[in-house]
Amino acid sequence: MTDVGGVAGAGRGTGAAAAGPAGPQVVSSVLVGCDGELGLLTGVLAGPPAVAVIEGEAGIGKTRLLAALADHSELAGRRWLAGGCRPVREPFPLGPVVEAVRGLERELRGAGLSPVAGSLRPLLPELEAVLPLAPPPLGDRAAERHRVFRGLAELLGALCPVVLAVEDLHWADEQTLEFLGYLRARPPERLCLVVTLRGEEGGPGIRVALGRPAAGVAQEQVVLGPLDAGQTGVLAASILGTGRVSGEFAARLWERSSGVPLAVEELLALLVARGSLVRLGGRWARSALEELDVPAGIADPVLERLAGLPAPARQVAEASAVLQMAARLPVLAAVSGISAASAAREAGRAVAAGLLAEQGEAVGFRHVLAGQAVYAALSGSRRRRLHGRAAAALERLDPVLGKAAMVLIEVGDPGWRPLAHKLAEAADGRPRHRLEIAAYFAAGLG
Repeated sequence: MTDVGGVAGAGRGTGAAAAGPAGPQVVSSVLVGCDGELGLLTGVLAGPPAVAVIEGEAGIGKTRLLAALADHSELAGRRWLAGGCRPVREPFPLGPVVEAVRGLERELRGAGLSPVAGSLRPLLPELEAVLPLAPPPLGDRAAERHRVFRGLAELLGALCPVVLAVEDLHWADEQTLEFLGYLRARPPERLCLVVTLRGEEGGPGIRVALGRPAAGVAQEQVVLGPLDAGQTGVLAASILGTGRVSGEFAARLWERSSGVPLAVEELLALLVARGSLVRLGGRWARSALEELDVPAGIADPVLERLAGLPAPARQVAEASAVLQMAARLPVLAAVSGISAASAAREAGRAVAAGLLAEQGEAVGFRHVLAGQAVYAALSGSRRRRLHGRAAAALERLDPVLGKAAMVLIEVGDPGWRPLAHKLAEAADGRPRHRLEIAAYFAAGLG
């Protein structure tokens, strides 16, 4: 058992363990590692009209930062309207905007909306009592859409001062992107627009919607990155309701979570749910973090991203998951079973999708948990096939030791690891990609 704590804390997250239908939910009530970004966004939103963009990967803390903005004293008195895009095959046109305004009948009474707002009746039947009669049809889809945009902009203007927050813009439908582009170019005077998105999943429509704003419209964009080991420790202490956690525990948690706040929360929730994280003598102790499954909140978006890749790129990602380390392209080609030229091209696609990352001359998963999520999703036969290709490269280093190591691996005997260490040592001076294969076995990741 490793010491974890001691005494109150601060946490990039939303207090301590709370019981839920699926077990404890462990979240932090304090934001960690975003003070600079919070200051930048607060500053730009303090002077509407303005556009703020919060970018970052899944679980990095975009929603937490948005909540901190909504609670900030400098933005008091603003009406916050929020809607989210959904990962569905055919998203409802203007879905997040409709979600944000459909319950505002009382607030719009007496607003004196113009006839153009009547075009919103089919879109917002919940507001029928406060909307003017629908104008006659125009007989042209583009003209009808433009009139709806004008009506929505007028409706939002009637609610000002207002902040319209649209989350997960990478899943937005075409009309939502077009409307946000329209709104950015012609915003009501006291309106602020805030959007969150995973930048690596955004298409050209997002770039158009969030392009250069109109004159007089302030704009700020922040990109959230992972926490460092110290910040991970601060977040863990806040979640656990203790003053601090030990440096060793913070470092292990950081390595396991890659500093992604959602991963930190979900890993601690799993430890609490399994009784692996307990108080002993007023201090926290833990069992091995390495034994935990990948939290669903991390695995789901990773597998979603994997599914969006073409088959050859998925093969490269699966090879990287089996290796569990950054590897040069010849290694990925050998393990994935495709040519070196194809491996380079497909690895590039996986990097562009935000699944893999370049690490010098090597390519590997951006986070440990992402690779483990992909590995866990592999069928048994697929794992064996990929491991077999990696083993073949190992055997080429030393046929005798390689075969001995493989026998021990197949029966689950940890005695293969010293043999793999010897192979790694013997590979010194050999082609570098072979050394990497040996290092894969030496790390005990078979």
